[in-house]
Amino acid sequence: MNLFLLKPEETQQQRLTLALDDARAHHLISIKRVAPGDQVEVGVLGGNIGSAEVIAISKKQIEIELGAFDRKPPTGLSDVQLIVGVARPQIMKRVFYSAAMLGVGELIVTGADRSEASYFQSKLFSKEQFIKYLFEGMEQAMSTQIPRVRTFSKFHHLLREAPYAASSSKLLADTSGEVSLANGMSSHELNAACSVAIGPEGGWQVTEIKALNDAGFVSFNMGERILRVDTAAVAALAQLSLLIGAA
Repeated sequence: MNLFLLKPEETQQQRLTLALDDARAHHLISIKRVAPGDQVEVGVLGGNIGSAEVIAISKKQIEIELGAFDRKPPTGLSDVQLIVGVARPQIMKRVFYSAAMLGVGELIVTGADRSEASYFQSKLFSKEQFIKYLFEGMEQAMSTQIPRVRTFSKFHHLLREAPYAASSSKLLADTSGEVSLANGMSSHELNAACSVAIGPEGGWQVTEIKALNDAGFVSFNMGERILRVDTAAVAALAQLSLLIGAA
């Protein structure tokens, strides 16, 4: 945890007291081993970053004094929409974490022919436990912007709603794609407002690839190696960050 995230309502008073069963307080004391007088980095969800001072620690609580929130958080890939074919919950936890860490603006999880519909019944989705992993990614990257999350249980629901329609650039990770992002697309062809689609663990079906191509997605490959979903997402987003930054 590089950033201590606060809800806006927690910043209404200059001093904030947290019980030790609060995960944030536990991390500060047990992991970072803070002591009275120490400074910690804090951020307001959807807002700025600032500093706070640890005032007191007891057996039941920790008290911190908030300073000014006068720094902007890193922007990341706030205009990028990441579309992922749903994978096993353990894999998806890393996808949520990485998407938030890299600052993706929106994460869309869709069903696909080669993914299990039951994955959406896991607590990660049914209980919205994915929020925990979004927060962890934000805390790692010192970001205060939480990605929007949308789910489509069926691939044809994704096509029907077309949440990617407004994106200036639409990219589809496809091992059969003839071009790479770096060599096949110049920086002026990419726009910060873009969508990138990563298939499920079994990959996209040919019919799904065609449907996305027909919707305007350009297929690209990331080399000969077949990457795991979470790794492919990070690799694609890292390349996008470099190329968009060079535009």
